[in-house]
Amino acid sequence: MAAYDAPYPDPRYQAGVRTFPDLAMVEPQMDGVAEAQAALRFWSGEWAGESFMAIGAKDPDAETMHTLQTTIRGCPSR
Repeated sequence: MAAYDAPYPDPRYQAGVRTFPDLAMVEPQMDGVAEAQAALRFWSGEWAGESFMAIGAKDPDAETMHTLQTTIRGCPSR
């Protein structure tokens, strides 16, 4: 939590950080689910370019990032 506070001089500058969690699609009926599913199909089945994903050693959600990395077609693990 402290990391969210660190770069901002006061709460007025935290609108994006405070809004972002509400944008995560966690229910099938939420806006954007169809677009997210289409993006997943693209990245896993159609993507043919180069890719790279850096995942921080102390990333608190590294497991999710590694799952995403394996979902992206051709994305190297290192």
